[in-house]
Amino acid sequence: MGDLPEPQIAQLKPGTHFGIVITGIGGTGVLTIGQWIGMAAHLEGRGLSVLDMAGLAQKGGAVFSHVVLAPRAEDLYATRIAMGRHSSNSCREKPTMVSLR
Repeated sequence: MGDLPEPQIAQLKPGTHFGIVITGIGGTGVLTIGQWIGMAAHLEGRGLSVLDMAGLAQKGGAVFSHVVLAPRAEDLYATRIAMGRHSSNSCREKPTMVSLR
């Protein structure tokens, strides 16, 4: 495959946070991916919050995982990421949306 370049790691500045919304339907691994990202952040000593919404998963319905990462736990103020909105205090202009099929 050849040599792959090293990934560029985004730096979170103190007082900021980064929101990720992972969406899919039941059984596609949405909750697992949210937990993987959360555990990676925990192992790096970052603040994190993971909110899973899986109520309709058994009926083939929507599943969401809201993951918020910050340099420290004190930098987290909300667990749920509002759709279509973003915080002026975030590292990016809008939350990153990931959809699994």
